Amino acid sequence: MTEPVYGVFLIPDPATSAAVTSITLSVERQFGFVSAGRFPPHATLAGSVPIRAAVPDIVAALDPVLRDRPGFAVHHSGIVRHGAAVTYDVDRLPDGTRNLALADLAADVNAALTPLAHAIDALLVSPFRPGLFRAHISLASHEMNTQPDLADQVEAFVRAVPAPSVPASFPASLVGLYEFRSAGWTGHWWETLTWRHLRTWRLADPRR
Repeated sequence: MTEPVYGVFLIPDPATSAAVTSITLSVERQFGFVSAGRFPPHATLAGSVPIRAAVPDIVAALDPVLRDRPGFAVHHSGIVRHGAAVTYDVDRLPDGTRNLALADLAADVNAALTPLAHAIDALLVSPFRPGLFRAHISLASHEMNTQPDLADQVEAFVRAVPAPSVPASFPASLVGLYEFRSAGWTGHWWETLTWRHLRTWRLADPRR
């Protein structure tokens, strides 16, 4: 196994998680696309960050960002294409404007991790760019790039899967730190991906 990378994820509500699990499992069974289902259901705040520091140091870097931070509402805007991937769009508010609380959270998490990070050569993994960030929950992801001949068919399938209904919104209240390992990061690393949940932060109740 290669050295680990780390992700910081917004953990969705149980109903959304159930819908994601239903869709990703259906996509795997129908098309063999495994990448979205290899991860826990999530909206990425920081993804696949290569860090050699010890886990307590990573936690210490994130604590000032996440401890006592107010929670907020996350809104579903339906299934969309995000780049090549098929996702639930959770980037916007009901009026169509961006959810700045979510975008700011992602920017602050990545800023906290940047001093600990180093560069690696990883297929389909890009550094965080605040201007390009769009919050989403993946339903079919990396293989949409590597097997583009199936992309339109997979998207149509995802839209038709009779998955559990997702709520119009859910509270952003839980943020998790995860460790990821794979047999290699330059090839189809998602095929051998394993993960470990290291820490959860509960955001503060915004009503207090």
